[in-house]
Amino acid sequence: MEIKDILKNGEYDLLTDFSKEEIKWLNDKIKIRKDGKAGVECIVRGMNRDNDYFELKPEEIVRQLYAYKLIETYGYPKELLDFEVLTTFAGREKIREKRIDIAIYENSKKKKISTIIEVKRPNVTDENKIEGDEFSTPKEQMASYCKQNQVQIGVIANGGNLLKFYKFPDFDNELSLTTFPSYKESIDDWVNGQRFTLKQLMIYDRLNNETLKEIISEVEQRFGANDSSDKAFDELFKLIFTKLYDEKISADDADAISNQMRYGNKSLKEIDDRQFRTLEFRAKEQERADDVYKNISDLYERAKKKWPGVFPSNSKLEMQKATVKSCVKELQNVKLFNSNLEVVDEAFEQLVNKGQKGDMGQYFTPRYVIDMCVKMLNPSPDEKMIDTAAGSCGFPMHTIFHSWNILNPNKDNLFTTAKRTQREEDYVKDNVFGLDFSEKSVRVGRMLNIVAGDGHTNVIELNTLDYENWTKDYVRNEEWSDKYREGFDRLKNISRNPKADSDRERFKEFDFDIVMANPPFAGKLTNKEQLRQYLLGRKEGDEKADLQNTIGRDVLFIERNIDFLKPGGRMAVVLPQGRFNNSDEKYIRNYILERCRLLGVVGLHGYVFKPHTSTKTSVLFVQKWTNEVDETRGYSNICPKPEADENGNIDYPIFFATMQEPSKNGSGDKIYVSENYVTWTFYEYETINVITRRSDGAVISEQEYEIERSKKTFRKSHYKIQAETKVTKIEKTNKDDETRFIRDLFVEEYGDLNTHRHWQLENVEFVIKQNKKSDEKPERLSIEEYLLLDSSEKDNYKKSPILGKNNNQLISYDEYNQLSSEWKKYYKVSEEINEFTERIKDTHGHIFVKHDLFNHDPELENKNPYNLYSQDGIAEAFLEFARQEGLSFVKES
Repeated sequence: MEIKDILKNGEYDLLTDFSKEEIKWLNDKIKIRKDGKAGVECIVRGMNRDNDYFELKPEEIVRQLYAYKLIETYGYPKELLDFEVLTTFAGREKIREKRIDIAIYENSKKKKISTIIEVKRPNVTDENKIEGDEFSTPKEQMASYCKQNQVQIGVIANGGNLLKFYKFPDFDNELSLTTFPSYKESIDDWVNGQRFTLKQLMIYDRLNNETLKEIISEVEQRFGANDSSDKAFDELFKLIFTKLYDEKISADDADAISNQMRYGNKSLKEIDDRQFRTLEFRAKEQERADDVYKNISDLYERAKKKWPGVFPSNSKLEMQKATVKSCVKELQNVKLFNSNLEVVDEAFEQLVNKGQKGDMGQYFTPRYVIDMCVKMLNPSPDEKMIDTAAGSCGFPMHTIFHSWNILNPNKDNLFTTAKRTQREEDYVKDNVFGLDFSEKSVRVGRMLNIVAGDGHTNVIELNTLDYENWTKDYVRNEEWSDKYREGFDRLKNISRNPKADSDRERFKEFDFDIVMANPPFAGKLTNKEQLRQYLLGRKEGDEKADLQNTIGRDVLFIERNIDFLKPGGRMAVVLPQGRFNNSDEKYIRNYILERCRLLGVVGLHGYVFKPHTSTKTSVLFVQKWTNEVDETRGYSNICPKPEADENGNIDYPIFFATMQEPSKNGSGDKIYVSENYVTWTFYEYETINVITRRSDGAVISEQEYEIERSKKTFRKSHYKIQAETKVTKIEKTNKDDETRFIRDLFVEEYGDLNTHRHWQLENVEFVIKQNKKSDEKPERLSIEEYLLLDSSEKDNYKKSPILGKNNNQLISYDEYNQLSSEWKKYYKVSEEINEFTERIKDTHGHIFVKHDLFNHDPELENKNPYNLYSQDGIAEAFLEFARQEGLSFVKES
């Protein structure tokens, strides 16, 4: 028999904290007990008092393995370890006698405990959740034992992903450590000396349980407590920039982890990180604020040299030193590099808030909308792309990821620390551009482009609409030129007339293959100088008509974006729904149709841009017409305009779709793909006498007690006999041997949940108190008889358990709910269904938003036919439409 034969329901696979050699050690020691169950000669206690093996229950397996690790790996003498040490627990209701799972003593005299380890079975993964018939959480148990015994170190361990260390006197805050202290290692040396590598960051990543938006909100609060909130964006942005750099220079370690997990079949905790770089973006509790400030400032200076163009070369951290330490402590256990760019987005959406960006009618485009657009326009690595209202550069970033995937389909082509090939870097440098008039947004976009592209960016601060004044307002500014000139020169080379004398001729038209943008669609433009640059700036789009008095920014962006496209180029642009419907804006639609083929329109849900705005929007997809004249100028005639009929109409198929899944709720919170689960548990109750020897707290059998009684030295007062109810918990499993069932599938197979909820009357009676005995009062009462008494009569009796198994009749869910609250107190659960919901994770291990825009993860298994996690959506339907139509940018399948 082996451990895997004892641990069911996938628990064996959760034992990731032990090596193959440690698992083999315990497997070799497993024996069969007298009762036929699996047992072991304890590494600390030897055989039990019956001269039998200790039963190998799941917690005992974990305990034996940790004891072996402590002795063999960390050098602890066996005599310093003890199991089942009697202690007290100050619970919510009363003081209870409990036992410490593993106690490590300071020395062989065993008078003072230095470390307490609270051991849990592998499937107990939440230290803050009460499990089974426990009265408290694992963390509460550990903290209480430690405080009662004045212990220095408290540990909670399940043999897998739950290994948490706490230190005296505050057992509330977890230490960022992954290994036990070695024998004779001082506590301070252990806490302060342990290296924190990328491996530890992945283990302790706060994003496993929190959102970055929540964390950044906490950071902002800490910043505001010590510093001026006016500086929050600039200074916190510097810290995030520095944090990304610290992770980036551990790229080799990230590759090593990925390779060992993928090809070496190792768990994260099994990976040897002794040769890994130590992360520097750290702040220890005992460190002086001056030292933390100096360390982070030095790291920031190196980041600026690695990635110039985001911050001025002479910029410094301009916040209080105590603020730096406080904010670094909040951010240090967050892994920002993540294949899901939405993680970083949340940070900047929190910082670049509505007051800075939304008041201009410009909002962060959700990544799933961006991904849909990129998939539908299908950019290739030889095409040039621009976002004319770039914001945080979602469209450029995901275009980069899409093209990288074409260049290297077997690589993780997302927001990671992975090193890029020269071809990949050249693609970012030469082909991808972003423009925005908001300096803060440009900084965010530049940073993400630089970091992902490893040093290259063409994200430029420019007013896209006011192109006639680019030279005057920007290029002649020396500070602007130092930062943006390299990218601007590349942009100028894509101009249709790069050598023209005036900005009007030089920067009016460009030769981009793809334009994607979500332009500002709130507020009106009244500047006549800007309006005269555009045909749509005139009434009804008539070049002979007067200028309009006001016009929406997004309208001018339509004309501007089309001018950025070369013949045959493609565009996706987010627009207010009114542009598609309003009768007085037909001239705008005519302007588009005269110049472009309408590929499709996708209506977005009204909640997509909440909480910033509830404006209904759609995404317009077009391709610029081409003709024979274009061919003579070097352009391919890939989108020829069809001949008009006798009425002047042009007829061709158009793709229309409407988003059905809202993706957010009415408050603007994202709706993540989730599944409803149930667990199905039966309970059996048996009351037995537990005999405890007071001298050492050992529990002895009735046979041992009878032997003791036969001795002349026997004293009854030396023993405590107490009736205790033993609860046997039987968890049902599904066909995959898992204890959780998908709710829909459970109901389909086993029926309504409430038919699997039953209760059983407690196996007790009421006996008269010694000082209340009389001939008029019965000595024993059943529960039914007891409940008929008035309150004064009830005081004469006390509850007494009945020894043996509880064979009382079961009652149903409906019957139980008809009982009074007084009766319910005496019923125990016999069959139980627990319901819970969990977010589904994709094959990268990330939660994802529920939408129908595209198939988020085709590799993800859909386990529930009534709740498909990921399936083809609008983008896939469009690509099929494009193939059928023979559109130039989609290959036939």
